[in-house]
This record gives sequence, structure tokens and C-alpha cells, in this order.
Amino acid sequence: MTERDQTPPRTGPFQLRSSQLGALPIVDRFLGRIGLQALLERHLPAGDARVALPAATVIGVLVRNLCVAREPLYGLAEWAARFDPALLGLAADEVALLNDDRVGRALDQLFDSDRGSLLTELMLGVICEFAVDCSQLHNDSTSISLHGDYDRADGRERGGKPTAAAALGHSKDHRPDLKQFVLTLTISADGAVPLAHRLLDGNVTDDQTHIATWDGLAKLVGRPDFLYVADSKLATREQMSHIHAHGGRFLSILPRSRGEDGQIRQWAQTHAFDWTEAARWPGKRQGDADAVYWTAPAPIPTSEGHRIVWARSSQKHERDAEARRARIEQGMLALESVQARLAGPRTRLKTLVAADEAAQAALTAAGARHAGSPTTSRNAPRKASARRNADAPAPTRATARPPRRSSRSPSRSTTTRSPTTLPPTAASRSYPTIASSPTPSCWPPTATSRTSRSATTSSRPCSAPHRSS
Repeated sequence: MTERDQTPPRTGPFQLRSSQLGALPIVDRFLGRIGLQALLERHLPAGDARVALPAATVIGVLVRNLCVAREPLYGLAEWAARFDPALLGLAADEVALLNDDRVGRALDQLFDSDRGSLLTELMLGVICEFAVDCSQLHNDSTSISLHGDYDRADGRERGGKPTAAAALGHSKDHRPDLKQFVLTLTISADGAVPLAHRLLDGNVTDDQTHIATWDGLAKLVGRPDFLYVADSKLATREQMSHIHAHGGRFLSILPRSRGEDGQIRQWAQTHAFDWTEAARWPGKRQGDADAVYWTAPAPIPTSEGHRIVWARSSQKHERDAEARRARIEQGMLALESVQARLAGPRTRLKTLVAADEAAQAALTAAGARHAGSPTTSRNAPRKASARRNADAPAPTRATARPPRRSSRSPSRSTTTRSPTTLPPTAASRSYPTIASSPTPSCWPPTATSRTSRSATTSSRPCSAPHRSS
């Protein structure tokens, strides 16, 4: 049937017509408060009389679509036809003018405009209109994979401005065979409001992005003293020193590759952290335990002089304990499979070395290890013993059979689920974070617990109370 055939018959002076509203009235309310349409009209002027639908109007429709539907460009016209045109900023006769070619030309015009000024003006309006707290900003990055050659996306200038180059790089989608872009996004801790983004070449690594990002944020919010939170790729000497030298503050994870991490973990084997409860939130469900976080000063600062704070989480403690129990159980099952092979009449494990290697391989495949694995100091005598007994026969079928369990002995589940079977060190359950100001030497070794969770670094001098050991 044609569109005219679908029109309800006229039965009087009125005609019934139905249109969807959805969430568009709410979206329009917020777009009106931030003045998006007027902003687009200033930066995308309609100067060509041959253009039937201005680019600012088309981009306004596209923004609404991204908010509520995320239809592809070729489906935008069909999507818009279901709604009241006024909610999309369109006149009744303009809906039919939407097509993917027109939307593509509008996006080209947007790309060639002064997008930096447009986004800065937009975000300043959002911050002022909704009183967004910019004292704490969080940054992260992701990769956008591209399916195709994209030969022209080589970083060439367009309109006198550089463009991002599609290139192979570290793929967070686990597709190293595809070209990609790198996208960084900064949001506010207050309501997770997106404040700034950057599109970068696909082969840019995260540890090269933070100086330019931080400089742009300092200009946007008008001051440098906001807390900049990012992952461990921020913790390079150049980036931390830049932020600190310009009066900024930062919070990051101390990478395991830095020497301070190993020193603190070694210190934690014989000392205890002086824990202070830092935060507590109720559980997500009724009856769940509170989520509690503790912090403790580390015994040393970073080599640049920034303080390191060790953090502990009750939720991570529970997850780690459950993961250990699961690995122990998998390890026990793996060892039982090796025992079954040893007990078989046609086993090929003829020597102690072969049996030990089979046990190690089974534990590795199960994601577990026993207390005498190569990571412990007890491994050296085990290796020497294995070499001395390389030609010794493997356990016989009788000795390989596991002993019969009595009614008084604990079951396997009880044994394998004991958290003390493989006791982790305090450092193995923690990670450090870094902050940005030089720290006084105020952390003597203290008495310690073996349940540390994480470590952080921050940018202010140490002011927490301490007690000497």
C-alpha cells in the first residue's frame, strides 16, 4: 500500500494521526538548556542557498538519534518519520529531506569547522548550567577498530588542520590485525559528565597522551589544582613531573615494572601496614556486607618524591580468597590426574623428574602451583634432589595410589578450600598508587597485617599520622 492508502479515512472535520514521543521530550529539554541548536548554527552557518536542509538542523537530528536509538545513517530518515517532527527540530515537510548523503555532507561540514572552539563553548555551557563539580576528573582511553584499508586516513592535513592516522597498534578489542584509532575521554567524578575527548593515531600508546590531555583540561576548567585520575600509564617521570610542576594533582596506579613496587612488596613480608579506614559504602544488595576501603602510607616515596599510599579493599579480599580456593581445587584435581597416570600399568612416567615435570605441567594448565614451585626459595633444593634422583624409578603402582580416607579425615573439599593451604603474601594482594607532590620522609616501618590490597600514589605531602615500629 502507498502512504496515502495508509491514511485513516476522513470521517468528519478532524483526522487522527499518531506519532511516537519516546524520550525525545526529555532529551529536548536538556538540549535546550545547553543551547545546542544556537551553538551549531553559529559554527555551521547556512550560507549556501542550494542546501535545502541546513547542516545545523541535520546534526541536531543526529544528536537526538545517538541519545535514544543509535540508528545507522541510512536508517535515519526511517527512524525520524516515526516521531513528531517538532521534537527533532524539523518542520513537517523537512523529514522527507533526510538521507544518508545529506547527513554525510553535514558531518563533513562539522569536521571542517572549528570543532575545538565548538566543544569548548559547549562544555563550558554545560559546566555552568548544571554546576558540574570539576575538582576531580577521570581519564581513560580505548581503541576503535576499523574494517577496511582506509588508505586516505594517513594523518594528512585537511583545511590546514592535522587529522588522526589509522594505523596498527595495541588493540584493546584484541584485533591486532585491524587498523585503529585511539580515543581518550575525560569525565567528571560528579555525574560522569564527559568533558573532553581526543582522537589520536592508532599507534599512539597511552603513556604519550596525558600531558596534552591535562593541559587542555587545565584550560577548560580554568585552574590546575583539580585531581587528575588515570591508570598506570600516567606514572611516567615526564608526565608526573609535568603535572606537578604546573601545580596539578594526580592519582594513579604504581606499575609493577617500577622498582618501588618490588621494594614495598619485599618490605611487606616482614612489616605491617598501619591501616586507616578511608571509606565505607553499604552492600549492593540487602544483607551484603559493607564495602570497606583502608589506606596506609608506604615506607618509601617514588624516585621522583611523590608519595605512595597502599590501599586495601574488602571486596577484592573476598574475590581473591575465592579465586585462591578455586585454584587450589583445580590444582588438587590436576595432581589426582597425575596420580592416576602413575598408577596405570602402562605409565610412561618412569623417573621422579618425569613425574615432577608432569605434575608441574598439570598445575600450570590448571592455573595453580604448589608451595614448592619455582617461585619459592624451596625450589633450589628440590632441583638438586631431582638431579640426584634423575635415574631413580618413579613411584610404583602401590605407592602412587592415594591413601584411603578414614571417616575422621577431612574431605577433599574441606582441605582444598582452606585459605591457609597456599598463604599469599601481603604484597601479592595489593597494588600501589602514586600522587604528585614531593613527600617528606615520614614513613618509618610499622607493624603489619598480611591482608593488604593495593597501593596508590598521590600529589600532596604526607599528612597522615604514623607510628614507628
